[in-house]
Amino acid sequence: MAKRLRIITGLILFAFVTMHLINIAMGLSSVALMEQTRPWLLGLWSNIVAGPILLVALLVHMALGFVAIYQRNTFNITRNDLVQIGSSLILIPLMIPHIVGTVVVRQAFGLTQDFPGVLLLFWYYQPAEGLRQVILLSATWIHGCIGLFLWLRVQSWWPRVSLVCYPIAVALPVLAMLGYVEGGKQVMSGEVEVVYAQPPEGGLTIDEILLQLATIETWLFAGFLVIAAIVFAARRWRLMGNDGTTRIHYAGQAAYTSANGLTLLESANTNDIPHAALCGGRGRCGTCRVRLLKATEPPPEPSSEEARTLDRIGASDDMRLACQLKIGGGQIEVERLVPPHVKPSDLHEAGEADYDGEPGGSMEAAE
Repeated sequence: MAKRLRIITGLILFAFVTMHLINIAMGLSSVALMEQTRPWLLGLWSNIVAGPILLVALLVHMALGFVAIYQRNTFNITRNDLVQIGSSLILIPLMIPHIVGTVVVRQAFGLTQDFPGVLLLFWYYQPAEGLRQVILLSATWIHGCIGLFLWLRVQSWWPRVSLVCYPIAVALPVLAMLGYVEGGKQVMSGEVEVVYAQPPEGGLTIDEILLQLATIETWLFAGFLVIAAIVFAARRWRLMGNDGTTRIHYAGQAAYTSANGLTLLESANTNDIPHAALCGGRGRCGTCRVRLLKATEPPPEPSSEEARTLDRIGASDDMRLACQLKIGGGQIEVERLVPPHVKPSDLHEAGEADYDGEPGGSMEAAE
């Protein structure tokens, strides 16, 4: 359920960011076009139905991200995972001023601002805020693209779809950046009339509103730091209970000793043992499967998630997923069943036959 929620909420947020970038890219034509398309591209997310959905998706996705960090047994991970974790940690502090400056300003103070006013703010009055916005959108886009790539690349239809997705993934943020620059030039040159947002009569002044916004941002940022500290401390406390070591021998490789509590895949990565894991060790694709040749200590039973994947790929009773099998002492000898440097296209071409010659599910059914 957690992984399904991560995918669903991630798709919602990615759709919002995509439409946001498209809206900004309209600045290549004119600021007027940015403003004309704003109700269709961004306004759709601010109504009484989509607005709460977007907010819930954001909160759930962030919470699941903290849970994923807590569950990490090691940070000796792939570059894709490292970039995803790193970008997720910088996204929240980058996002706090944006959320406060849009949602809070609109809901609590009744202020709204159009693209000309926002562009003038970013280009003239607060260029550092404009730079933060650029970094926020870039980090969000990279985070989302990596997540989508790891999810979709194991599908049999991905090689065909990727011919369109790859150019879009590169072109859209570039076009948005160019639209942002061109829109800023138009506003700074005086070509576009700017109407400043004014607070309702009898309400707070602009200076008072800005002071309250700064206070809200400070408390939210402090809350983020506290939550992050608790998560990392709890993770450290959890790992302190993993005493002892396990002697692991991969067929064809020298044996090595690894700390207990890691998954077999994590221990292999930590000790530079090449291993297939097309889904990034998320238990979806089954490419990290191994055959248990010998184990002095009975391995833990497969979780329901691992059992579903093993059943889907037609695994025999002596097969396990290295990304799900936690080592817990004694000695274990295993055999990799998929070449470590396998590509999705290799398994797509193999169809229903695994590399060991036994029947198995196609990669199309990996999710």
